[in-house]
Amino acid sequence: MQQKNLKLQRRRLSVLPIIQETIDHIGLGQLLNQSLGNKRYSAALLVMLKNVLLERGALYRIGDWAKEF
Repeated sequence: MQQKNLKLQRRRLSVLPIIQETIDHIGLGQLLNQSLGNKRYSAALLVMLKNVLLERGALYRIGDWAKEF
């Protein structure tokens, strides 16, 4: 039996692509932009929504959480 040089790589998998696709499909980002009139506020709300759906981390740790993605 031949043995190949294999490397083990650690990858973090999550449902974020599915959540993002759903947000895009229903147009939530555009709806928030229209409702709030401020793209930065709507982007912040979307980040918090994703955080709650994925891990429910504390608000003060959202910056660290978002760096992973």
